[in-house]
Amino acid sequence: KPKHATIPRTALFKWLFLNVLPFPKGAPTAKELISRAPETWEVERSQLIELMKRAGGDDARSATAEHPLFGPLTRAQWGQLAWKHLDHHLRQFGA
Repeated sequence: KPKHATIPRTALFKWLFLNVLPFPKGAPTAKELISRAPETWEVERSQLIELMKRAGGDDARSATAEHPLFGPLTRAQWGQLAWKHLDHHLRQFGA
């Protein structure tokens, strides 16, 4: 089982972070989520598009995956978190 951060993992905290609070600026990426070195812009862009298609599809493999901070998330919660994270980065680049 992954080691989780010390922030309280209550249902209220998850709900607030996923639905109300803004994505924190400068928040470090969990080591567990860094799996490779970045590619070129075009490769990263095409991989992002493919991941977005898979996330919106019928593949439910990530439905009960653990998040390093929040613990188990439902498929819907993973979707909320992915949208919020992507929106955060798009805003960084003025998109």
